[in-house]
Amino acid sequence: MSDSATTSAATAVAVRVMEGTDLEQVLAIELASFPTPWPRSAFELAIAAPDLLSVVACSDRVLGYLVGCPDVNDLLIANVAVHPRARRDGLGRRLIDQAVDHARELNLDGCKLDVRMSNECAQRLYDRLGFEPHGIRRGYYQHPAEDALHMRLRLAR
Repeated sequence: MSDSATTSAATAVAVRVMEGTDLEQVLAIELASFPTPWPRSAFELAIAAPDLLSVVACSDRVLGYLVGCPDVNDLLIANVAVHPRARRDGLGRRLIDQAVDHARELNLDGCKLDVRMSNECAQRLYDRLGFEPHGIRRGYYQHPAEDALHMRLRLAR
């Protein structure tokens, strides 16, 4: 994917339900984004589970995805990533907005997520979207070992 193709595609991006035919592209983004990527089976389960939110941001190809799970009173954003060449085009914001809308539809109190302490770029995005630090999860990540910042967005009712 060329940089110019990514930029032009980002302007015509749709967010839709993730399908099995998206998995190869989702897995490629997952592998490029995380040192310990989710396996194909995790995404297959997310697609098949009716209570999970599994969406992709796409134009002519998948540029990002999000998997969310209702968890007691909040929607847990379990996984979110954008293709490295499509980052900083607002796709992460659009995916998070989709999760927030879904949480509202389910009448949940908020959204929550965990992010590597070293991922300052993602933390800044979440902060701009209204997420607040809600604790540190020691040793949460492996390969490499790292703490997670637990963040939460409280939804107004």
